[in-house]
Amino acid sequence: MKIRTDNDQQQQRAAQDSLKNIQDITDITDNESDAPNTDQIIEDWYSDDEDDDDDDEEGNLTIVDSSKDEIEPIEKTQNLVIKEESQPATSVSNVPQPAAIVDKLGDLSRIDISAEVSKLLSTLKAQNSATIKTQANSNQDASKAKSAQDPKTDSETSSKMDDFDLLLIALVNMGALLVQRRRNHERHRRRRRVWVRPINTRRRQQGAFYNLFQEMKTDEQMFHKYTRMTLPTFQHLMDIVNPSLMKQSPRALEPEQRVAFTLRFLIGDKVPAVAFAYRVGLSTVHKIIKETCDVFGRLLGPIYLRAPSREEYLQIAEGFWTLWNFPHCLGAIDGKHVDAQCPPNSGTLYFNYHKRYSIVLLAVCDHNYQFTLVDIGSMGKNSDAGIYGNSDLNVTNEMLDIPEGTSCLSGTDIQVPYFFIGDEAFPIGKHLMRPYAGRYLGERKNIFNYRLLRARRIIENTFGILAKKWGIYNRPIAAIPENINKYILATVCLHNFLRNKEGNILQFENNDKIIENNENGAAFAMHIRDSLCNYFMTPNGMVNWQHDYVTREQNQDFIYT
Repeated sequence: MKIRTDNDQQQQRAAQDSLKNIQDITDITDNESDAPNTDQIIEDWYSDDEDDDDDDEEGNLTIVDSSKDEIEPIEKTQNLVIKEESQPATSVSNVPQPAAIVDKLGDLSRIDISAEVSKLLSTLKAQNSATIKTQANSNQDASKAKSAQDPKTDSETSSKMDDFDLLLIALVNMGALLVQRRRNHERHRRRRRVWVRPINTRRRQQGAFYNLFQEMKTDEQMFHKYTRMTLPTFQHLMDIVNPSLMKQSPRALEPEQRVAFTLRFLIGDKVPAVAFAYRVGLSTVHKIIKETCDVFGRLLGPIYLRAPSREEYLQIAEGFWTLWNFPHCLGAIDGKHVDAQCPPNSGTLYFNYHKRYSIVLLAVCDHNYQFTLVDIGSMGKNSDAGIYGNSDLNVTNEMLDIPEGTSCLSGTDIQVPYFFIGDEAFPIGKHLMRPYAGRYLGERKNIFNYRLLRARRIIENTFGILAKKWGIYNRPIAAIPENINKYILATVCLHNFLRNKEGNILQFENNDKIIENNENGAAFAMHIRDSLCNYFMTPNGMVNWQHDYVTREQNQDFIYT
């Protein structure tokens, strides 16, 4: 198919001359010897297209080669449609604009392609304006003869064809520019040094999992230090998570190995140390740790971290009275700041009163050092009371299945409801008890504060056990908040899992501080607190050592003052 008429041979010659000058204008290559000819430009354009199999192969375009006199057909692009020669000439308004055509080529060079094409097209028009005027004058007589038969004048057709020729030349040269720039980009692109490092190829011969870990299975004490659990407990954990960690690829790491170095990370090892010991790529270790912690939260959470039922809350209340001498207590609540590196673009949202960046773990525990409710992910700048008010742990939201109504305290007819206990940071309420504020409160109120502090200390001890077992809490965690939340949830689920299976209590160090905050309590809640305060002074509610403790504390306060 041709796109030129017999009367446009001089226009072809002019286009050929323009094409020779385009190479200097567009500066496709650094020297003239490297400048591709027209045939090579078209060949490179289509050979470098990744989607060349999807190109429309119907119809052809023709382009004049600067080194030949004849016109050779080439394949057309998907976006440029040329009508048959028997059809009316394509108008300038129907010719695709440079921006619409070049946008289909793809962002190969990361430049403003539309601006480049428009600039190139303007240059071509300026250079060929004189040639077009000369051709119009030489063909004026022939145009008059044809104007009687064709309503469209030859000058209009020539002008339209000139615009189309210029656009086609601009596209060809722009294609050459894109090809050359993509070649330069690929030439200077940093190639990957190795697919798998040689040291990692000897994973089965010298990796920690296939050597040290297997040997530790024969030493129960060393295995417990390495994984923070006994071998039977580890095998039970694998029975739960193994189906979710199994991969189809034969080259994938075994689920047991994934769990092993995830535990080492949560225990306190840094990611590079885990990668070196197990001879696994650094990025692979990051990915597997995140996936495994997510599996821990999804599979262990519904079993070992579910909200208690009403009957279970009654058992917890009985446990608090038996072990910690505090009646009607459903759990102790407190918050822990988990240190983290400053998240990107977060400003001071995670900056806490300790002058560190942190994510808050707000939790409730039972009488046996197990977490019953957790709220993970609040920003470090928020107080415990603010987090509690906006979380599902707030009993006023009626999201918890706690026992309703009131019941008598043991050995009396005093009616009080069931409640949680917290420190001064939380607001007093019907279902939330806190100590009396201030000093020099008198013996009765001091005894109440002592009894509540003794029962509430269980949550601080639980945080201490958690931090002692999982060393990730002993340094700022270098991860985004989303991944930190997964790590926290995984350790909380593992904590309850181990408490349920083994039940041993490790020694711990507690350095958590109490968050001070102003609050206003309800009158009914204060009445409940006063009733408990009076109850602790009765023979049914007192403990033998409470007077000695309060007297000793008062004497110390007197000495210090």
